[in-house]
Amino acid sequence: MTELAPHLQAWAAELAGYDPALALSLADPLRRLAAALGPVPRLAPTGEGEPAGFDGLTRRGDPAHLLLSEWLLADDVPDEFLRRAVDGELAFLAPRRVDAVHARRGVALFDGGPDQIGAPRLLHVVALLVLARRTRLGGGAFQWGLLQDADRRLMVHVTPAAARHLQRARAATQAAPAHLAGWLDALGPLGAEDDLWLVGGPSLDALGGPGSRLRITEVLDPDEDALEVQVLRGGARARTLRLPLPDDATATRLLRHPLRQPTVTDAASGVPTALALSANASRALCLDDTGALVAHHVPNAPVKRAGALGRVRRLAPWPGFTMLGGAYWKRKTVALSADDAKVVLARGGAVLSMFERPPDFEAGEGFVALAQHSAQNPEAVYYLAPRGRLWRVPAHGELPLRVWSEGVVATAVGGALLVEPDAPVRLCYRRFDGSIPKPIATTARAAEAVLGQGQAAWPDEAGQWHVTGVWTDAPPTPIDVPPGARVLGVPDYGPPRLWVADADGVTVRLVGEAGEMGRVTAEAPVQDVAVGASREVVVFLLTDGRLSLHAVGVAGPLYQVQPGGDA
Repeated sequence: MTELAPHLQAWAAELAGYDPALALSLADPLRRLAAALGPVPRLAPTGEGEPAGFDGLTRRGDPAHLLLSEWLLADDVPDEFLRRAVDGELAFLAPRRVDAVHARRGVALFDGGPDQIGAPRLLHVVALLVLARRTRLGGGAFQWGLLQDADRRLMVHVTPAAARHLQRARAATQAAPAHLAGWLDALGPLGAEDDLWLVGGPSLDALGGPGSRLRITEVLDPDEDALEVQVLRGGARARTLRLPLPDDATATRLLRHPLRQPTVTDAASGVPTALALSANASRALCLDDTGALVAHHVPNAPVKRAGALGRVRRLAPWPGFTMLGGAYWKRKTVALSADDAKVVLARGGAVLSMFERPPDFEAGEGFVALAQHSAQNPEAVYYLAPRGRLWRVPAHGELPLRVWSEGVVATAVGGALLVEPDAPVRLCYRRFDGSIPKPIATTARAAEAVLGQGQAAWPDEAGQWHVTGVWTDAPPTPIDVPPGARVLGVPDYGPPRLWVADADGVTVRLVGEAGEMGRVTAEAPVQDVAVGASREVVVFLLTDGRLSLHAVGVAGPLYQVQPGGDA
């Protein structure tokens, strides 16, 4: 993978995640606009900041700060001491005080009106990067928002996903004085240390009020593809830049797909090491020994035929990134990966969102199936980290990565099972839409519970398993689990049942209130197994690296995948 060019290394924090080839096209406008804006203005020291030791010597000061050598002179030669005091020749320690000499808050408001659609959006992104870096170097905190946003939402992220959100922002109305007035009320009083910028087109001229301006217009010359930028700052003389536009293909990629992309191929390589099934059981998701995510199509019809596996997609991680989990979502494979600094959500090979990695973000070993907010609403996916911490990963970068809940023991589409911290034996179900947790059961073995989209199952202290609907108040159904068997999951459909596996994992059974209702058996020793919540299918990862798909009621495997991806 191509790294950033040497002359862009100073912008590495702002350009992290951008396709390095596209970042080159931003180099000239970034440097020229940064030079036109200059550094954050310094404020004159007030001398009233917090004490921070001493800083050299001075001829005036508090007697308590007089040098010891001067006090020695007062004892031995008092007349000379008095002469020096009268003539201002005594030496004092000069106190050092820390003053707020940099802008403490940088705010950029962008005009999303009709005259900024198209090419000016490229300069919005450049301005976002330049202003964010300018504030960061000045020691301040940077925030940005949209002038026409009635909710006055301030965003702090300056990731590529956030920049893409800025590019997609649209408003049917031009920027008006009322928009700025609403923002000024939301921001509160602006001090001399605050650095407010308005970025937009000619409509900025009528806004009035405080703040510096970046006025962007297209050059009306058929022989020149360029944008004109005027830098209007306080009483300073206006500066005008003419910035050439990149070629059409590069400009289109910058507006639509500016992020560095994972590598996607149609063939698998490497040996599977971990296994999960997507929520609708239409994809078998594997992690192979190269660290890549491999998605295998699970056919709808339970028939045994060559090629039933369909196309195999392999998503290779970026160098240094680790795949954490996957899902099949909106007809494409979603992958979550992380390195020491970033957490990235990608879908079908395109980055959806990128976040700074929080200090408390833990990456577990192996591979998990990501839970989904809902089948219809692509708002977020959920990653269950070690020790029951469930992270909410938004599909778009304008929202932060955050912990949704602690104490989570199982997840499914739409919600999660969790153990309340103040009642560690009380098992509850909570929907991802934020509804109040619904009590499910009180059991000391709550951590062993499993969840489907509509049903939950848990064992009591005596080892008896129970299944109940998470959306109904019907009494739970007791189900006997064979001795030594391990409960794998609970189906989303039909009567209350459980997926259970023998101790060696070779045989997986469906058991209900009346006993065993079906089984599948692997043809070789098993390394891992995944069961379908919405379909009666089981995928085995055999110890020799093969994937083997079985369906309840069908003798033998439907298909197998050899190590390396051959169906």
